[in-house]
Amino acid sequence: MAYAIGVAQPVGLHIDTFGTVHVKNSKGKLLNDREIGERINKLFDMRPYAIVKRFGLKILSSPGQHHMDISAVIILLKTWKFIMKCQEANQN
Repeated sequence: MAYAIGVAQPVGLHIDTFGTVHVKNSKGKLLNDREIGERINKLFDMRPYAIVKRFGLKILSSPGQHHMDISAVIILLKTWKFIMKCQEANQN
């Protein structure tokens, strides 16, 4: 994800499954990385505040700076697990 100062929504989202994608659409067709990114943007509020709230993260402040105790890998894994649960629910 890429953010710009003063813009709450990400200005870019890049997904690369390295060819290991297993996510299918409602017709059973595998989604490509771009389609997965589009769905993530539609399904999730990717504003930093919303990410902090969704995953119960804390914001650590220091004078003049704000840092979130976020590991991008953890966020992506939790988001991916949530997407997979949604997909499983749609299939049942």
